[in-house]
Amino acid sequence: MRCESPCVHEVHELLPGLLCPDLWTYRGEGNANIVLSYIGSDHWATGMVLRLEKLRPSHSAPTSAHIVAYARQTSTALLGDRYVDTIALLHVTQHFLTAISTQIQPLRPSKRNSVMLDTTKSVAILMRDHSLFQLPERVIPVLATTCPMELCLELKLKWAFMPTQPAVSAAKKQACRFCRMQYLKRCHTPTYNPCLFCPLDVFSDNEERMVKGFSDLYLERHTYMKAFVNGKLLEDLTSDAFTGHICRFMGIQDSNHAFQQLWTLLSRILKHNGILRSLKYHQKNLDSLDIQVLYPLLIKHNMSELLGPEESVSWDTVVTRYLDSLKSSNDTAPDSELTSILDIHELRQKAYEFCISTTLKDISIFITMAPKSSFYPPSDADALFPFPTHLGEYYYKIRVADLDIKPFSKFHKYYTQDKEIMDAFIHSGALKTCIE
Repeated sequence: MRCESPCVHEVHELLPGLLCPDLWTYRGEGNANIVLSYIGSDHWATGMVLRLEKLRPSHSAPTSAHIVAYARQTSTALLGDRYVDTIALLHVTQHFLTAISTQIQPLRPSKRNSVMLDTTKSVAILMRDHSLFQLPERVIPVLATTCPMELCLELKLKWAFMPTQPAVSAAKKQACRFCRMQYLKRCHTPTYNPCLFCPLDVFSDNEERMVKGFSDLYLERHTYMKAFVNGKLLEDLTSDAFTGHICRFMGIQDSNHAFQQLWTLLSRILKHNGILRSLKYHQKNLDSLDIQVLYPLLIKHNMSELLGPEESVSWDTVVTRYLDSLKSSNDTAPDSELTSILDIHELRQKAYEFCISTTLKDISIFITMAPKSSFYPPSDADALFPFPTHLGEYYYKIRVADLDIKPFSKFHKYYTQDKEIMDAFIHSGALKTCIE
């Protein structure tokens, strides 16, 4: 199941014309990466973003090449290549990275700017900007002004299921992890008000529950929902400006009705597309043991020796074995018996599957939409979706991102946090119940 030097069958680009700092502007960043947007005039690169690695405390952290290979072998294989655009590894120079680092430093948020860009890297990840459609009109100023407004919602919906393993705590079968986490946050901050949003509503495949879920999610001032209008990130979703955008996008003057219609449109698109059903299915089946059961089994062995480094794993073999096991699931032992009969190879497989599940739980979903226009269709639209407003039909596309591998070293953190969440929920005496 391991390969000493996995091949990365991805596009490697030598494009020195892109290595000019003036062609890129700061877009945003997370814990491990900084994202830049292309602002030059090259038609091929229009609508592209560049993901650069920040300095990391561990030299064993996965490289960009291994991150790309992992995404292709896991998320693309499980969800389908229509959701994951082709990713290129762009060769970069230290001179380019140093200049970019200096250029963007004043634009970075204070909570992030203490960790600098890693200027020693030789490649960066080049990918399409999921918040925009691909439109030839963008490079023709006269026509660009006639393009309809594009709205992109970036969603982090987290866990889609509750565990069914007989050995897990009953509390885990009462409320989902996201909702139980609210009680741990209240333990840490007594003034914290648990949010109303429950991910299981959005993953329910029931339109009424999905609309409620998105409405609740919008009210949360967190990073679970971001909005882009014509590719530009809007910092404040409570602003009058954003409300105005939504009213124009839906063609409805009443703001409450406009938002209700937006959540309805979003729910119907996601139901029609099926991405949430697929995510839920694989999250749940890849996490068949639950960390409460899996981690104690792993520590009975030398876990680091058992799992090896992340980049040595043949992830396509892991996925193939997982999919094969689903086909023969009716012939396997019940979960209650499974943990007592796992051999070391099966335990390793279960640990690798859990790792993939953690990626799918942290995935970002981009839903990009635009009203039908005579200047369309965009070349990358998934479909034209009918909706009962005077605007009639909306083009949409759905893409996923944040497909990085989670380090094996986090297994202990997952187990510890899982116990903290469970204890806080039980000790609160909460009656909260989630419905899957």
